[in-house]
Amino acid sequence: YWPASFGSNYSIRSSPGLTIRTPSAPVEVVQVEPAELLEHAIAVHARVRRQRAGQIDRDRPYWLRRLGLEGHRPAGSRELVCVIARGTDGDGSVDAYATWSANDGDWYHEYHDQAQAMVTEALAATPDSYLALWQYLLGLDLIRVLSLDAYPVDEPLEWLLSDGRAARRTWTGDNDWLRLLDVPAALSARRYGATDRLVLDVIDRDAGGWAHGKVELDAGPEHAQCRPAATATADLSLSQRGLAAIYLGGNPVRSQQLAGLIDEHTPGALDRLQAMFATSPAPWNATPF
Repeated sequence: YWPASFGSNYSIRSSPGLTIRTPSAPVEVVQVEPAELLEHAIAVHARVRRQRAGQIDRDRPYWLRRLGLEGHRPAGSRELVCVIARGTDGDGSVDAYATWSANDGDWYHEYHDQAQAMVTEALAATPDSYLALWQYLLGLDLIRVLSLDAYPVDEPLEWLLSDGRAARRTWTGDNDWLRLLDVPAALSARRYGATDRLVLDVIDRDAGGWAHGKVELDAGPEHAQCRPAATATADLSLSQRGLAAIYLGGNPVRSQQLAGLIDEHTPGALDRLQAMFATSPAPWNATPF
């Protein structure tokens, strides 16, 4: 396995003067019970996970554990507060949700300005619902510091605040680790940032050697076909670890070349590979496992 995406922890200080850009259309944020959130959260997550590479699906037992339903303990040490965000000028569909819990502490003594809450999940399928969700979270009564763990490295919140320094990254580390077994199937399953054709000689000296062999990748934004090409001349040689690192678009190709995991045989092939595998936004997995 090799790290293929990354996540960051954030600390957001919610001072009285801090503002965030307002949604372009009216959005209503409503508190609901965990049981009422369940179906809305499943639907929103299904939309959100298709907007970033690296996401995986969640089965129903996972949701029950996460929300503390049917006798399960909720995520975190305290009961979750749940909210949904829905538009008010359309069909009223739910486009975002958040769950949070307040940290322990004495909020009414001299350290009340340090009162903290953990945002255990905040997912939005549209820009307006994202803004509305964070307007609500930043306006929580008595809360001065919000913590957000293992979220995208390109989380846009800092760019939307009146003071971008109010949102600080406190840690960044690996999120998804990948190990490709069937290279033709894996490379055919995704879409690419540029249309091109490359022959890749994949070197797999790890246990099993499943990814070993030459393949021809003919792909672009709307199509992808990868097939074995044992007799073709390779444009690049790369370790299966290097291929795993760039598969989601979360690592630059040249960083893997510097690590000795990718070699260029055809001049310009590295830049072509980078253009093909690049993804935006950054890959991220919202579901720890």
